[in-house]
Amino acid sequence: MEQQPQKQWKILEFYSGIGGLRYSVEKSGISGSVLEAFDINDKANDVYEFNFGHRPFQGNIQTLTYGDLDNYQADAWLLSPPCQPYTRQGLQKQSADARASSFLKILDLIPHMSRPPLMLFVENVVGFETSDTHGMMVEVLKKSGFVMQEFVLSPIQFGIPYSRPRYFCLPDKKSEALPLNDLGLRYFTPREVANLHCFPKDFQFPQHISLRQQYALLGNSVSVAVVAPLLQYLFFESYSP
Repeated sequence: MEQQPQKQWKILEFYSGIGGLRYSVEKSGISGSVLEAFDINDKANDVYEFNFGHRPFQGNIQTLTYGDLDNYQADAWLLSPPCQPYTRQGLQKQSADARASSFLKILDLIPHMSRPPLMLFVENVVGFETSDTHGMMVEVLKKSGFVMQEFVLSPIQFGIPYSRPRYFCLPDKKSEALPLNDLGLRYFTPREVANLHCFPKDFQFPQHISLRQQYALLGNSVSVAVVAPLLQYLFFESYSP
């Protein structure tokens, strides 16, 4: 029997940072392309452009309209919105924090789109799942016909000696959820932190990014070791023929 060609997924990457989500797409083996990345941080965009040869859209994503997003005809949205409104060390202002507003604005556009995404991937800190922002997200996505699967996972569960639990949500348009398969004291250098995130060996920072900025950008990034298998599950198992 002749094998069917693999679907070429079209992906949008919101809050792209230094490219952790894109590296996760590449590691997962998903056949597709990132149509556009979005991030307001100029230093993060410098790093992204240095490694991928493409500079993300650097503007306020709250200015995007549902028409703008419809024009991309994207199958999937990957989102790693600001975590500061939900961190235990912060003020935990949740949706009242101005940094939460762009994520809520993007979600609010989905019901108005003529061609909404088939699936989303959302990552944030532990604590997001108990926030009012989470409740708003669930309400919008369920009304828009998404089925949601939620996880709290750490790289250590994937064989990486690094405890960094994070919240993950995999909303998609399928009618039922599928079972998930089990998957000397000093400061780490930025390269070592990138290694813990499972960034590839050829990942680099441009020379003008300071050491402090490197640590900050890595701290806001995602773990490729955790995100890649979740994307495999979302794309391959949820949408297998």
